[in-house]
This record gives sequence, C-alpha cells and structure tokens, in this order.
Amino acid sequence: MKIKKILAMTLAAMLVIGTISVGASQNSSDGDKDGDTMENPWGGYFTTAPTETVTPEPEEIVTTLEGGDEPTTPDSGNEPATPDSGNVSTTVGKDIPTTTVTQATTTGADKATSAPTVKKTKVKKATKKLSAKKVKISLKKVKEAKKYQVQISKTKKFKKVLVRKNVKKAKATIKSKKLANKKKLYVRARVVKVVNGVKSYGKWSKAKKIKIKK
Repeated sequence: MKIKKILAMTLAAMLVIGTISVGASQNSSDGDKDGDTMENPWGGYFTTAPTETVTPEPEEIVTTLEGGDEPTTPDSGNEPATPDSGNVSTTVGKDIPTTTVTQATTTGADKATSAPTVKKTKVKKATKKLSAKKVKISLKKVKEAKKYQVQISKTKKFKKVLVRKNVKKAKATIKSKKLANKKKLYVRARVVKVVNGVKSYGKWSKAKKIKIKK
C-alpha cells in the first residue's frame, strides 16, 4: 500500500512541474509566433503512434476449366475471362449428380419389315356369249386368299380396264353392261391376302383371252 501511495505522489508532482515549465516557456517567448514547434514535455513518458487503415483485399474467384486449361482469375473491374474451348464446370458445396440421356437410334434393318408372300393365281377358263353382259371365269384356288381381284380389258396389256370386280370364290360370274357385244376381251386376276387387318396383293396372272360364243 505504501509503494502505491509513493508512486501516486511522485506522478502528481511530475504533473505539477510540467505545467509550471510550460507556463514559463510561454512567458519567455513574448508572444513569438514565428511558427516554431514547441516540444511536448510529456514526450518522454507518453508516445502516440499513427493509426493505419487496413483495406481488405478482394477475394479471388477461380474458374476451373476442363481439358487441362489453367484457371483464370478475373481482374477487378474487368469482365470475367471466357474460355475459348471446353466446358466450364463450377462446383458449389457438394457434388451435383449428372444425368446422361441416351437417344436410341433406329437402323435401317429395324425399320425394314418383310412383306408377307402371297401366292399367284391363274385364270383357267373364261367364256361369254357375244350379246351377254356377263363372263363366267374359273380361277386356280389359293387357300390363303381372302378374295380375288378380277380385271377385264379389250387389250392384252390392260391399258384400259373395262371392268373391275372382287370375288370371294375361284369360280364366279362377272356382270357389266360394258361387256355386251364385245368380240375380243381379256381377263386377269390376283390374290388378296389379309393379315392382322393389313391387305397384301399377289402378282397379276397372265392375261387370258375370253372365249366368245355366238
């Protein structure tokens, strides 16, 4: 306790002495205002250091480029660098799972579908009377045939067809007013097959000349 009191008394005495010396120096200068700097009597006991202002540095933004390119750091105030090639990938937090979409391709072999084979029929017999409006025909029977298409023409190459008819049986009669009084006629036929609602046609038979009876 005694030591603390002695220190306090010493400090107070020093303050008083410093104040007296400052007043004396001011009186002796007689109002000198030439701009001289007066020394601080307390400079030996107290020091004041200038404070420094610390400016935080901006954080660097690093962009990672795939394909072995080095990372680029954009300058402050400038636009971020854009990579010329490669994909830019950024990682935030945990890895984000990627989903790969695979598009199925169809080859020509998959598109091609084999057409069902249809057997060929044959005109066995065809007759009519000159003045009659009907023709009796007899075809080669095909088991898979749903029906038969029959065409009658005045020419062997069937450039112009007079009559077109569909018949269900191999033996049938074709009726039409266009057949009357025709001296030369030809007939041909083909098989019509139906599979799952889809029609398939066989090849046309050879043209058969219709026998005209007087």
